[in-house]
Amino acid sequence: MVLLAFFLHEGLQSQRHMNLFAIVAAPIVARELTPFLATLWPRLHVRWLEIGRQQGALRSPLVYFPLLCVALMVLSLRHAVSFPETLDDLQLTRGAAEFIARHEDRFRRPFNTDGLGGSLIYRFWPRVRVFVDDRVSIYGDDFMLHRYFPVAWAGRSWKKVLDKYRVTAAVVAADAQCTTLLRASPDWELAYQDKKNVIFLRRDVSGEPASAGRAWFASEDRMNAIFFRRGASGGSVE
Repeated sequence: MVLLAFFLHEGLQSQRHMNLFAIVAAPIVARELTPFLATLWPRLHVRWLEIGRQQGALRSPLVYFPLLCVALMVLSLRHAVSFPETLDDLQLTRGAAEFIARHEDRFRRPFNTDGLGGSLIYRFWPRVRVFVDDRVSIYGDDFMLHRYFPVAWAGRSWKKVLDKYRVTAAVVAADAQCTTLLRASPDWELAYQDKKNVIFLRRDVSGEPASAGRAWFASEDRMNAIFFRRGASGGSVE
């Protein structure tokens, strides 16, 4: 139970640990449920025990496991099974990543939602530094509660936080609450959007309308629209 509680705690701390929790929890839950299920369905329980004895006598794991490994290896070499080789389109879409890559100078001090932090680190570190990622325990409660959440959850102090850190760009999930605020704010303009990600760039301090000097970039996805205002300035990176 101590082991189960530990991995449950880690899973609640970070989504990446939920798989480990499931692996550890499965045999423990199965062991505890077996007596109950045996009482509920005794004939089925007897049948399962018989199947287990037969499989044990055949030593089937010694045959099935190597054959399964060989089959997966052959399928992967023939590209019959597509194993992901990058993090593209899992959290950060390929289109959003390409936009950031073309304009890395505008992302020296970005804000991002925590789900995108890992993908941004994987693709752009150390050229682009993230505001936060999903390792919540590393950043601490004070940072998450008083700096990240007020922006991500559209709190009253969201502008103060962005001004304090001199944020020049925002890479956020399309369904994040802060997306609505950034769309409506005269200090920010839409630079890129698709079904998963939205990117905003901070306008210069003069507040000049974004219609002047825009450049448009086509995208393969018709849902994507990219508008980038040339010459807009933001805070510098320390």
